[in-house]
Amino acid sequence: MMPHDPQRGALQTAAVLLTVALGGWLIVVGKAFLVPLVLAVFAFILVQALDRLWGRVTVGGHRLPPIMTTFLSATFLTLVGASIINLVAANAGGVAAAAPGYQARLTDLVNQFESNVLGLEVDPGTTDLSDRFLKHLNVAGLATQLASGVASAVGNLSLVLVYLFFLLLERPFFERKMARIFKDTGRRADALGILRRIDHDVSVYLGLKSLVSVLTALPAYGIMLSVGLDFAEFWALLIFGLNFIPNVGSLIATLLPSSIALVQFDTLRPFALVALGITSVQLVVANLVEPNLLGRRLNMSPLLVITGLVGWSMLWGVPGAFLCVPMTNIALLILANVPSTRWIAVLLSRDGDLVEEAAP
Repeated sequence: MMPHDPQRGALQTAAVLLTVALGGWLIVVGKAFLVPLVLAVFAFILVQALDRLWGRVTVGGHRLPPIMTTFLSATFLTLVGASIINLVAANAGGVAAAAPGYQARLTDLVNQFESNVLGLEVDPGTTDLSDRFLKHLNVAGLATQLASGVASAVGNLSLVLVYLFFLLLERPFFERKMARIFKDTGRRADALGILRRIDHDVSVYLGLKSLVSVLTALPAYGIMLSVGLDFAEFWALLIFGLNFIPNVGSLIATLLPSSIALVQFDTLRPFALVALGITSVQLVVANLVEPNLLGRRLNMSPLLVITGLVGWSMLWGVPGAFLCVPMTNIALLILANVPSTRWIAVLLSRDGDLVEEAAP
């Protein structure tokens, strides 16, 4: 066994940290290029996970051929993505059309608050307080931004599909390329083990998180539908998506439909039902369902989760908020499997136990 060389270890750590810094710089300047590419990589991981599911299907005693399972998986993801974008686009127009009514109702509520609670004299129009408050809350402007976001998502979806197509073309040659890169079989096995672990963890996380989000969105949709909330399907879809954003997502997913219920109806009963109902669903799922499904699969410090959310959101905006957990988990896996940076992974983990970082 060779003696430990502190100088060599320090140089390796410095090289890794320099690589991380350079990677961070590239992440910032290459946002327009990297976001669709990263989404395509995650779509590729999902295609592989779906391939494994389709591979269990037998027709006439024979399993489906790989080309068929890949085609079915890619088609399924494309249809789901297109359906989501179409639903958002259709409802964005409806929200924009209803925005003037919501804005007028919001003005009335602020005026009532000033008159009944603050005891201020309220003119038939709006007060100074109303003007200051409402100029920062333009419902029509939010709807316009939503429509613009949908147009951007359509463009990204097309680019993601192009990247995904070429990733699938590269897949049969991947292990041959790894054999050329890593001549040593031990190092090659380690590298493939890390990649398989990333593939496993990301696919399991996305699958279970999708299930948890469905279990949150469906009851919420039933509550919103029962009170007659406008665009209930859209808010349910938003609740599903926002549950992928840790900590903050569930709060936003509760506030948005509750706010619409407040300005849509003349009484507070629908608002109370929506707010209390969705909050109850979120609490049950977050405290009972999600811990039992996800368990300790994500051995990340809560501080790392929230700082990762802030950091990725600052770098990549909304896509960064959605991708922060799997991206941070991938970084943690890589740090845990490099001896010179394992101590960083220990600090960033929840409990310091990295035994599970071995290949699954």
